[in-house]
Amino acid sequence: MRLVEAFLKKQLEDRAIEFLKKNPHPEDSEVHALADELGVDKHRFEEVIYGLLGKALTHKEARVRKGQVRTTVLRQIHALKDFVGLLEDCIDLKKDEIREYKGEGKAKSLHHQVSIMEEGLKHIHQALKSLDKYKDVSTSS
Repeated sequence: MRLVEAFLKKQLEDRAIEFLKKNPHPEDSEVHALADELGVDKHRFEEVIYGLLGKALTHKEARVRKGQVRTTVLRQIHALKDFVGLLEDCIDLKKDEIREYKGEGKAKSLHHQVSIMEEGLKHIHQALKSLDKYKDVSTSS
């Protein structure tokens, strides 16, 4: 019995979709007339239409959420890549300073600063790798 009910519901949904594509803003009387033509209780047919509306809204909201996630991830990836560029420039400048102060006490301090920056750079690259898997989140389907 459930299989028959599911089949009939699907048939009603298909007819409702076909009807709404041709008439996206129907009057109640038009919906009721189609229900009569199909031999279905008008309130039952309205339930089918409301169910389709609920499915469509839920689907659209899910697509929007996926799109928002993707946009946020892409923004974070872009910001991290900008930061990586700045950090790499700073490391290069510190290495230039080390060459200038070779053999002096300040070189040791600069080596320490560079090692801290390089460690931070490793963590940023790991974060980028983690975010990378989310950048292609599909916004369809």
